[in-house]
Amino acid sequence: MTYSDMVTLLLTFFILIIAFANYDKTKFWSVIESTRDALGGLGVLPQWKESLQSDLPPDSYNLTEDGEIKNLIEIAQSIKNLNKDIDYKITDKGVAIILPDKFILFDSGSAKIKEEALPTLRQIAEILQKALKRKIRYNDIQIAGHADNRPIHTSEFADNWELSAARATNVLRLLVNYGLDKSHLSAVGYADQRPVAPNDTEEGKTKNRRIEIEIIKAKRPH
Repeated sequence: MTYSDMVTLLLTFFILIIAFANYDKTKFWSVIESTRDALGGLGVLPQWKESLQSDLPPDSYNLTEDGEIKNLIEIAQSIKNLNKDIDYKITDKGVAIILPDKFILFDSGSAKIKEEALPTLRQIAEILQKALKRKIRYNDIQIAGHADNRPIHTSEFADNWELSAARATNVLRLLVNYGLDKSHLSAVGYADQRPVAPNDTEEGKTKNRRIEIEIIKAKRPH
């Protein structure tokens, strides 16, 4: 085996480590430089470094579980900054962006998205698309519709189950139209079964009427 072959094998080994494990980019290149020095310095290493750096994921994305949540919170915070009524929360599956009733997505008893909500929803889609596209493992996104406990029975919706599911589905379709990958999206309606406040006051009912866009933590490889 020639000297160059040995160095090539070493570099291949380091590439495999990057591909299958979490990495600290600074430490990684420290090891690379140390290897170069130990081998007496080799001019090919800077060229390899330039090539490798172009293929590594962005520094802002950490593949550890804690880092994953931090990344999702950063995405949610960017969306929260779009409108003072938008909020988010950490869940057991990831991070959920909350679009409350005061965000004025729908008229009462309707699943049609109001025109004034469209610009912000487009911005939400753009943030999600840009952020998740830069990640190594794509996250699934679930859109959930929630209602208060006020009974509804119209020619269009038999109950709050149908209304909440229709609202979630319409938000999903809109996000797909704005460019999100539909293979990673799902919609669900929870009616009044997952309240965040008591339904015995108007304020509580208002808080319970909402859409949640939950970004689910990417599945980790086994």
